[in-house]
Formats: sequence, structure tokens, C-alpha cells
Amino acid sequence: MRAEPAGTQDVLVATRAERPGQSPVDLVWRVRPREGRYLVIDVMFEGVSLALTKREEFASIIQNSGGRLDILIARLNDSTT
Repeated sequence: MRAEPAGTQDVLVATRAERPGQSPVDLVWRVRPREGRYLVIDVMFEGVSLALTKREEFASIIQNSGGRLDILIARLNDSTT
């Protein structure tokens, strides 16, 4: 595991997840200090950012629903139940 600063607040933490019977997976966690602890704000796998992917997905849902934010909120609520 290694950590390096990213910008003025964030830290990138590189890890390797071992999986029984499978190849290990390299992940990079973007963490940010808040209220005395570090919070994960993004996870990257093979150079792909989960936060960026979700942002693009949300923008697409809003655009395809004619700009209606309530559609996105409803879909998010449906996915948590």
C-alpha cells in the first residue's frame, strides 16, 4: 500500500485486493480529511473513476428525462430498496 498527496486536501491510497482463486485487483482510493477522519470520496479501478462514471450516468438520466431531476431522484430511491 502506498499513499500520495493529490491536490491540497486529498490523498490517493493505492491498494491491492486479493481474491481467493482469482487475480488480485489494484484499486486507488481518493480520501479526504473531514472532522478528524478520512472519508472515501472516489474509487478508481484500471484508471476508471467511480465518481466520474456515476456523474456521467446521472447527467444522462437527467438529460434523457427532459431535465427532470425528480426522475433521477426516483431512480436512486428505487435502487436503494
